[in-house]
Amino acid sequence: MVRFLAVLVVIFGLVSKQAFGAGIDLRAPIPELQLSDGTVLHNVLFVSYATSAAMAKWDGGRGTIQYANLPPDVLAAMRSRIPQAAPPPPPPPSYSLPAASGHTKTITGQIFTTISGTTERISEAHVEAYPLAAMDDVKAAQKRYYAQHPNGDRNGLGTTLAGERDAFAAALKNVPIVASGRTDADGVFTISVPDNIPVFLFCRGIMHFQGYPMLQMWFVPATEGKMILSGDNAWMQWRDGK
Repeated sequence: MVRFLAVLVVIFGLVSKQAFGAGIDLRAPIPELQLSDGTVLHNVLFVSYATSAAMAKWDGGRGTIQYANLPPDVLAAMRSRIPQAAPPPPPPPSYSLPAASGHTKTITGQIFTTISGTTERISEAHVEAYPLAAMDDVKAAQKRYYAQHPNGDRNGLGTTLAGERDAFAAALKNVPIVASGRTDADGVFTISVPDNIPVFLFCRGIMHFQGYPMLQMWFVPATEGKMILSGDNAWMQWRDGK
């Protein structure tokens, strides 16, 4: 038996093709650049790159150009220059309160500061009690948020502590308040909490130094007896938030 072997030979042609975007030199001005909205710019030189846009200058102007407005070949040429966006911070801690026992205990204290021998009792300070089980996680979340937003919304306060305050607000967002209150004219506060829920206190108030308002905060476990919150145990980011 004679067997015939049919051989099909396929010859592939090798085609040399320039990589997409490889012919664009971003170190030199681009003579003409048409954006996706139809705008045409001349002699465009890119000078810096952010996560969503690049800073450039061109004939008659300068400004930012969103990456979404660039032609595909130009965008491909600058891919390696675009910084990666920072990953979003983990969500703030979330806690649920155990059922209250039906019995309460009272937490009392006084908030004041002493500067250059002058004592100021801080009235109308906010006093908030949160579950003690959340304290370490809140502190860690506050530190992460503050690292990204150190200035905060000062809102007329002559202090960088606005950043720390906003960081606490973000860290405490999903933590339930057990009890809250305000200090009186003498800086004294009294709040009642369920006796089966250990708590920590986050307090904030305004003191005055040489006529300027200054924010002060306290982040402390609640203790038995009258609590004294002063400059000695006030929150210090460099010390307590490290």
